[in-house]
Amino acid sequence: MDAAFSGNRPELLQDWFIGGAKDKLAAAVRGQQQNKMSSAYRDRSHNLQILFYSPEGLSIELVDDVEYEVQVRENGQSQGSQNVHARYVAILTPTETRWKVRVFQAISNAGEGRTSDAKGADSVQGKVQGAGQ
Repeated sequence: MDAAFSGNRPELLQDWFIGGAKDKLAAAVRGQQQNKMSSAYRDRSHNLQILFYSPEGLSIELVDDVEYEVQVRENGQSQGSQNVHARYVAILTPTETRWKVRVFQAISNAGEGRTSDAKGADSVQGKVQGAGQ
């Protein structure tokens, strides 16, 4: 995922993202391209929790409390970096050989009242607006 965002190449999204999850991530990357922006992510920590596993084995719902640093560039020039603590929900479904991410969405942190559809989209959008989009 980082290669897709840092290189503005949605085709680099790994094949374990499918359906709506892949569509939303690809749209976020294309949005960066249109704004002549790019972003790089450095993971700091993850705390995964399984919330639900269907008895039929057709889906798993995970929540990830993650900390990462995002660096935003506009026309190749750094616009700054930000440390982010976010919470994401992912729903995985099985395919022929492995689990794939079908839903990937940020959920509001207590008191913040914000959500986004893809990793860091809210942080990147804030930087884009702050950079005078």
